[in-house]
Amino acid sequence: MPQKVSTERPAQTTNAKERGQMLRHLISLTGKSVPVFAEEAGLNRGTMSAMLNGQNDPETARAKTAQRIALALGMTDQDIAEALGLSQEARIRWRTNRPAPVGSGTAVGPSNLEPYRLHRPMMGEVVLPVETVITVDTAITDFGVQVVKLGSGELFSMKAGAGAWAAGQVIGRLMYADFSAVLSGSALLSAPAPS
Repeated sequence: MPQKVSTERPAQTTNAKERGQMLRHLISLTGKSVPVFAEEAGLNRGTMSAMLNGQNDPETARAKTAQRIALALGMTDQDIAEALGLSQEARIRWRTNRPAPVGSGTAVGPSNLEPYRLHRPMMGEVVLPVETVITVDTAITDFGVQVVKLGSGELFSMKAGAGAWAAGQVIGRLMYADFSAVLSGSALLSAPAPS
């Protein structure tokens, strides 16, 4: 019969074994099994297992691996770094581009948010009807679903990446859509049209 692995929080996190135990504890708080967590984080089970068992230290994890774990945990960058007892050097690899204060990216604030009224349907990753008012965070252009202004002037939505920049002018990350005017059929107050 396999031995049950503890998911208790370690008293301290000063070495690979303790950091692995802390990571196991943090994963248990998500309510997911380690295999499910690893799959959702896009990591192979062997890599995850070696880290949890203290064979590979989270302190020395590659940036891509660390960031995938951080995103899957859903914790702030600072909380993860403190829980794992990471050095300043390691904290750099564990940083995500999520908006501050959750991550280390640009803070989302009212000054970054721009409303756009769709005069034509928006196609792409997210399809939206005419008269929808979308809100775009103009400070976030490196992750999430991006709103791109095509050469024709139409707005198009696509996942962040080089393709978005190649397709046209990246306006920013699609934050939300307001369908109230579409549902009520009423005219909207003036929201700026994309220029």
